[in-house]
Amino acid sequence: MGRQAEWFQQVPAALDALQHLTTPVIDRATLQRLLSVHRRTAIRLMHGFGGYQAGKTFLIDRARLIQQLAEVATGDPYHYAAQRRERLVDHLDRTRRELAARRVKIPMAPDVAFRELSGLPRTIRLAPGKLEITCTDAQDLLRQLMELAQGIANDYEKFEHVVNPCR
Repeated sequence: MGRQAEWFQQVPAALDALQHLTTPVIDRATLQRLLSVHRRTAIRLMHGFGGYQAGKTFLIDRARLIQQLAEVATGDPYHYAAQRRERLVDHLDRTRRELAARRVKIPMAPDVAFRELSGLPRTIRLAPGKLEITCTDAQDLLRQLMELAQGIANDYEKFEHVVNPCR
């Protein structure tokens, strides 16, 4: 019936368009436009859906085509293809976001890996129930958050004591 990836995603719109048409038959060119497929694929689909040739024109009963496309839309291959497409779109979105995040450069001091809480800049103030960071821009904020995270990782006991002084 043609490569599914080519035309499966067009089925809902094609069904909607077919409901609004009043002609009793659909020709190959119309099916080709409805499903956004090549000429040869449209011919193969028409044969698979029970179309026929009248002279040099391929035709299919509109009601039969609606029925055939509705069956396709409720079938497992259609749902598997839709799920596969959804997973692909999700994966591409995640990849785009990840690539955008990788482009962000956070300037770091060479000694940041060894930073402890006592070595944090004065623009970072940590107190029980409160964290305050004064920054000049987004890059500066990211740099300071990175320094804070490294300071916490290197001096967790002190961090816990500052945040929870009663323990």
